[in-house]
Amino acid sequence: MPVGGLALQSTASGTLANGNAGYRYLDQWGQMEWRINNLNADEEARLLGQPCGLVSLSGAAVTSGLVFQLQFSGGGLVSPVTISYTSVSSDNLLSVCSAISNLVNQNSTLIAAGFVAFNQYTFQPLVAVIPLPQMGFENITPGVTTFTLTVLSTTNPMLTVLQQGQLLAPSAPVSDLTNPTTVIWGYLPIADWLEGAVPGATRNLDTSKADTWFTRMDEVEARDDLYERWKTRMGDFLFGKGAWTGPGGKPGGSYKLKGSIC
Repeated sequence: MPVGGLALQSTASGTLANGNAGYRYLDQWGQMEWRINNLNADEEARLLGQPCGLVSLSGAAVTSGLVFQLQFSGGGLVSPVTISYTSVSSDNLLSVCSAISNLVNQNSTLIAAGFVAFNQYTFQPLVAVIPLPQMGFENITPGVTTFTLTVLSTTNPMLTVLQQGQLLAPSAPVSDLTNPTTVIWGYLPIADWLEGAVPGATRNLDTSKADTWFTRMDEVEARDDLYERWKTRMGDFLFGKGAWTGPGGKPGGSYKLKGSIC
């Protein structure tokens, strides 16, 4: 994406001041910004390389007075933290999930440990029922790779852990010199690492041959090509495979969004 510049309410010299048609007026960039701001927990985890856990709520209709309990452990927590919610007469499956997610995002201990809760569905369409509402949980603390979710309540409807807190694909090994091999997770961290590796090839450019060692002369191009491939994969993830095309309909060059995305 192009840079955004200063906000409209900034000084008159701002790049998005009155009369300047900044990038926010272009449909494709606005669509991308909306998607990034509204990612589900598992989508954000795959983009940023963070551990993600999923919990669903299913079963009978919700009645007043049911106690739902979900425990968090690991992920930097010194001791387990239990979130408890008691249903009211106006509750349904979706509103219970919303209430539990809100309690997680208001818990000071979980906040300090880097936990964030997402409602996988923010609303229920008219004349439609979401049969399996879900909550997504991430841990955004650097270095945390796992956490554990445990259902302590025995209500009907029942909370069910669909996925414990774990890293999600994609991943890429970046060094075989460590034991175990160094692996990076997430589209953005992988692309970011590969971008930084391109100028790292300069240390080899002064050598064509040294004894039996041979330095490939297209190393910069090879590294840049790998970086571009991962950028395309990230674009496919955000917009759908094939949405980004260059000259001749092939990935590369000056990218243009096509189809309904525009």
